[in-house]
Amino acid sequence: MTASSSGSDPREPGDAGSSTRLRFASGLSRHPDPVVAVAEALGTVVESVGQGPDLALLFISGRVADSFEQAVQTVNALLAPRLLLATTASGVLAGGEEAEDDDAVALWAGNTGRVDSFRLDVLPGTTTQIVGLPSEIAPGSTLIVLADPYSFPVDDLIVELASRAAFDQRPIQLVGGLASLGPGRNRLAVASPHGQVIHSDGAVGLVLSPDTVTAVVSQGCRPVGRPWTITSADGRLILELGGR
Repeated sequence: MTASSSGSDPREPGDAGSSTRLRFASGLSRHPDPVVAVAEALGTVVESVGQGPDLALLFISGRVADSFEQAVQTVNALLAPRLLLATTASGVLAGGEEAEDDDAVALWAGNTGRVDSFRLDVLPGTTTQIVGLPSEIAPGSTLIVLADPYSFPVDDLIVELASRAAFDQRPIQLVGGLASLGPGRNRLAVASPHGQVIHSDGAVGLVLSPDTVTAVVSQGCRPVGRPWTITSADGRLILELGGR
């Protein structure tokens, strides 16, 4: 899973904090010591957005993930977001730096307005009946979902959301990612000032109000060399480039 991004929009007039505060920020640490890694990522974010943001997203990879629960507890206590979602991952990114298959902590936080969390699971005895999805989701809302792909049918969630939005001019946006340490090793967390809950299966998510987020697709890389025209292909398999 690749995870976090950063922004630098000024805070709205009247918001607490100095004029140098940012609305969104992210921090990344590659330190192998979980305590130091969390402190480095947390320090960067707190310095930029201050304490008490509306939302925080925490992604932990490598051996640092062995201290997942403690990391969530520390970020929840010191950053004090209204809502924190966290998960384990095989790779994370923040700003312009990526850590793949390495010890790393990526933390994103921002002031987004109201956020409502939920926990998703599959009804016992079934493989497709999802429970926990909010019954009312306003058209144009954005869902951020972090899921364990070994225990939760993400494809069925997409179908469910598509069926709800089939007749809306403003469809529901779904973004997020899959926990990726392997079967039985993934962890998901939902935390708030009232405490935290750690899960080893299913999915966790949140709803952002309509018009809060514009989703884009980025490959995360820039082209190398001059472009070639695909002159022969079989489905998704490229057979020939520029006649060669």
